[in-house]
Amino acid sequence: MFLLALWSCTPGSETGPCDPPGITHSPADGATNVGPASPITVQFDTAPAEDPYIWVDGGVGGDAVPDPARTTWTMTPDSPLARSTTYTTRVEVCGEATEARFTTLGPAVGDSVVGGMWRMELDADDTLWIAPAGSDFIRSVMGNSDSFIFTASALEAGDMFTALVPGREHDGVFEQDPCASPVLFDAVSFDADPHLSVPPTLVTLPIGSVTYQVFDFTAEWTFSPDGAGLEALRIAGLLDVRPLGFGSVCPIAEAAGGGCVPCPDQAAGTPEAACLGVEILDPWAPRVDVALGPGGGC
Repeated sequence: MFLLALWSCTPGSETGPCDPPGITHSPADGATNVGPASPITVQFDTAPAEDPYIWVDGGVGGDAVPDPARTTWTMTPDSPLARSTTYTTRVEVCGEATEARFTTLGPAVGDSVVGGMWRMELDADDTLWIAPAGSDFIRSVMGNSDSFIFTASALEAGDMFTALVPGREHDGVFEQDPCASPVLFDAVSFDADPHLSVPPTLVTLPIGSVTYQVFDFTAEWTFSPDGAGLEALRIAGLLDVRPLGFGSVCPIAEAAGGGCVPCPDQAAGTPEAACLGVEILDPWAPRVDVALGPGGGC
């Protein structure tokens, strides 16, 4: 059953035949990890000739309010949506209807994950390298490291403190790469618990005698309800390959279907692009127990 979030018999200010406009839903159809307090927005490519009907199922109440141009209508639910629940937004206008189904965040984990560590294995069968295509090139850059360890060290005033540590398999034991130092991220809002997003930041990654920079590094994941894993872990950024001699690295990457782009700190018009775009998806990063130290001991 749908609840009518907006109902109006008053036509809009436009005149003429009612041609159905293009519609964009937010949350989009198929969206997951939607915050329980997130607004529901419907955007039209042109102002409709009549006020739309906007419905949300599940007993969701709230009024949809248009912007001055009447192209964007926003509804903030009267009360937070239920977690781990799929909802449908339905829009009817000019005799046509569209729907978008989305799913809200799972159960909150709070501070139950504090102190945990999780392993993203870079060459695992289920790890998807979107850019560059294949892990061999990046593995060669990282030396002995074959994994990233993500940590959750503290939750204070609604902010999560996290870190990234390169790891490796050595003599059958998984451990921190002794040549690599941890990367500590700034505190990140955990309002979307159990989903966490690290906003774009400059990461300095010391591995052995070489220090790498990753511009616009981002990471996001969802803690499983029991904290046993990170679901849909995604990292992305621009790896600065100048320490490796980008004149040789970038052509290799291009031959593999990647190629370099200008780094954010390169002056406009610089002919040599020196950053390699990296994006990796891991559907499940399991919890591990690793002794962590300052690293950088090579």
